[in-house]
Amino acid sequence: MIKAGFSDFYRLLRNGQVSKWQRNNWVTLDHSPHNTIAITAGTQLYELRKGGNISHYNGITCPGKTGGCDASFDQCDQNPSTVGIMINGNLAIH
Repeated sequence: MIKAGFSDFYRLLRNGQVSKWQRNNWVTLDHSPHNTIAITAGTQLYELRKGGNISHYNGITCPGKTGGCDASFDQCDQNPSTVGIMINGNLAIH
């Protein structure tokens, strides 16, 4: 799955890895195997994880060669009933 944000491109792989396109290369932002189930982007990147957790990417760069870690995302909501996330025309999350 590829999503275009306000000024960036993001992808979600089947294994739950989330990456951002930078300088002709995909940079890993999150490598939560089989945990992230959807992403959407406006002015920020948001992800939906199993269990209804919605988080947004805060721009923190994580150490290590693999990149990505939980410190890169801040939790916005946790509702087990959440089945999807969407950005409206004003780039606000719903």
